Amino acid sequence: DAEWLAHLAEHGYVVVGGVVPRAAVEHAVALLLQDIQEMTGRTDLKIKDVTDKHLPNHANSGLRHRGLPHGEFAWFLREKLWEAGVWQKLYPKTKLAGCASVVALSPPGSGMAKQHMPYSAGEWLHLDHSPTKNSCKKLYQSTLYVFPRGQAASWPRIAIMSSMAPQAWQAKRAACTLLAGAIIGAAGKSPAGVIFGHLQKIAEGYGTAGMSVLKPKLRPELTDAEVDRLTGGK
Repeated sequence: DAEWLAHLAEHGYVVVGGVVPRAAVEHAVALLLQDIQEMTGRTDLKIKDVTDKHLPNHANSGLRHRGLPHGEFAWFLREKLWEAGVWQKLYPKTKLAGCASVVALSPPGSGMAKQHMPYSAGEWLHLDHSPTKNSCKKLYQSTLYVFPRGQAASWPRIAIMSSMAPQAWQAKRAACTLLAGAIIGAAGKSPAGVIFGHLQKIAEGYGTAGMSVLKPKLRPELTDAEVDRLTGGK
């Protein structure tokens, strides 16, 4: 732990391996396929056959919405990340707050469409919010990648984005906004969602032809029509 924490302090980034056990990686992929099958209604779909057309539309092909940030796959990996204690080591002995950020999925052939941005199929991290220059607060964004074997090994990217920070830094009512996002299946921005409760564009990723909304656990009766009404179609 001391080695990767020192590298992060010096360089501003670090890669930490072995966060998710092998058995959990394969289970995460099984849950991802389960989520995709539910959204598409294709119970016969295999993970090796998934393409962009089976996933929510997005200008950046990797970052998927339409309820996926609150699906079984995403929450299982967040649980494993917490069990690994990575965020707890960054902010020791501190009560933490987090947000359910986007999932980052690039199936085989992803990012080939003309409307996709150049970073669609590549490695991409950015910050939606940084503390002021002289602030003593340090915020981090992470991407948890899994590298499965077997049929899913051909996927360029299977990951979730994550951010946490001391709860004492969180703005008033930010937690309420994040809870509202969870109810309608929306992702929080990372790390702006943690601090301010900022959400990704709520309707982005909805309206994909032939695909149902992945039902959030807190509101399983959610429908496309209701999302359209809540967001004004935007």
